[in-house]
Amino acid sequence: LPALRNRTELLEDLWGPAVRTLHERLRAAASPQQALRIAHDHLLQRLMGAVATDPLAAFALGAFHRDPACAEVGPVQRASGSTPAQFIRRFEQAVGLTPKRYTRVLRFGALLPALARGAPRDWARVAAGGGYADQSHLVREFRQLAGMTPGAYRPVRADQPTHVALPG
Repeated sequence: LPALRNRTELLEDLWGPAVRTLHERLRAAASPQQALRIAHDHLLQRLMGAVATDPLAAFALGAFHRDPACAEVGPVQRASGSTPAQFIRRFEQAVGLTPKRYTRVLRFGALLPALARGAPRDWARVAAGGGYADQSHLVREFRQLAGMTPGAYRPVRADQPTHVALPG
């Protein structure tokens, strides 16, 4: 939610007493993998009870997800029939990110599984295939979103592209 941006809040203040139960279940988990499954299941359960998404945001999300590497805000905004300001405001209210930031994160997330399967040698080709203007655009976005360069990216496992070992 935009109202929570750049703020630190206690999860209990947002979700209520159910957080205590979740915390106890997480602490009792036999392994980190089991704890992740517990958290995942809990989040899915909460999502099932969530308020319906704004139809404009649902339309935009569908359009963006059809081809994350080519997701562009302008054409989707125009197809929605709303003004740029309305589109941004409604999307951000429903999703929590502006459309432009969302497409950046989406494009980055779509790139990671391919990178996790093996170290590519032709970064310019990877950039072009991932929807980046050029190699320097890929490196800049990667650094901003992951805090490291693409060449430094080493996933813990190929099937977990968002999990990287921290140095040290």
